[in-house]
Amino acid sequence: MKTGIKKLDILISRYGITASQVCNEFQFSAPIRRHDPSMRSLNLPYCFHRLIESNNHEQLILYRFKNHTKNMFLAAFLVDEAGNIVERVYYQRKASYVEACKAIECELVRQLKQGQSRAA
Repeated sequence: MKTGIKKLDILISRYGITASQVCNEFQFSAPIRRHDPSMRSLNLPYCFHRLIESNNHEQLILYRFKNHTKNMFLAAFLVDEAGNIVERVYYQRKASYVEACKAIECELVRQLKQGQSRAA
């Protein structure tokens, strides 16, 4: 997968993008439940807090991607039990990073659908 940003491509080739629970320099994913006290330490955007507190889902999964070489978040996604992205945030505004985040999102969706088809 190529994003057009060399350092980001290196991170993706090294760590990959996975739908499973992972914590490395590039990707962090964890289940999020309503009223979870550890949620405050994740420093999530307000729209994520609002959705988590008001939604009807049993559990949501947070996927967050970070460019550790520049110490900046790229994107974060909340995914429901069915594997659908219910909220997304692209942290960077520069067009090249937005395109890279869209590519990451497409790969994440592909991984989520692939995981569902294996489970079925």
